[in-house]
Amino acid sequence: MPVDVNLEYCSVAFSIKNKVGTDLMVSTTYDHNHKLSKIDRGLIEVIFEFENYLRDDEYILVVAIENRKNPQPEYYDYIEGAKYFRVISDKKIFGYFLPPISQTINFMKE
Repeated sequence: MPVDVNLEYCSVAFSIKNKVGTDLMVSTTYDHNHKLSKIDRGLIEVIFEFENYLRDDEYILVVAIENRKNPQPEYYDYIEGAKYFRVISDKKIFGYFLPPISQTINFMKE
């Protein structure tokens, strides 16, 4: 990232993509209103945590540093394939992922 970057608009992002490149999950520090401008310049560590609801398959991790001054992000750095990984699961899932879902059945009188 250039030294003269205004950190007020700087955001760190990650994406989980399937094998054909479809974004399945994207999260940024901008979305959570975490301002990088509050830190001193230098090394930082950004940790994203989530429960894994992905089906048994292969995936691609993308990481990026973005300029979010405008509605369309501009990338200072974008690493497609920062990590390739596989999820192994015994569950048979017919979609790409299966988050917790509550179900309610209401029987209606005719």
